[in-house]
Amino acid sequence: PEDIPRLTSVHESLMATSCQRVELTPWLLVFANSDMCPKGPISMLNLVSFRPLAFVQESYLSYIETMKEEIGAKHGLVLKLSGGGVALVWYSSFQHFTDTLSDGDY
Repeated sequence: PEDIPRLTSVHESLMATSCQRVELTPWLLVFANSDMCPKGPISMLNLVSFRPLAFVQESYLSYIETMKEEIGAKHGLVLKLSGGGVALVWYSSFQHFTDTLSDGDY
C-alpha cells in the first residue's frame, strides 16, 4: 500500500564496527528515552563459542571478571557465567544498560 513508508538504508555512523562489542549509538540513546523502551529490569544473554580460537577463552573470562567486579559495581549490573560459554547479564533498566555502555572503562 502507498501509506507504508519506504525503507531507507541504515546510516553508516550507526553501524557497529564489530560484532565483538556493543556500542552506544545515537539511535540506542533515542530508544532508551522513548515510550517504546521497556520499563524495569532487562536481561542480556551472551552465547560465546571459543572454537576454533580456544586461546581467547582465558581473555574472555578475564573480561567477565572485570565486568563483575569493576563495571558491575558502578552500574548495578549482575553477571553470571556458566562453564559452557553462556553469560547472563541483568540490568536494573535499559537506561542502566546505556549508562554501562557510556562508561570509558567498559
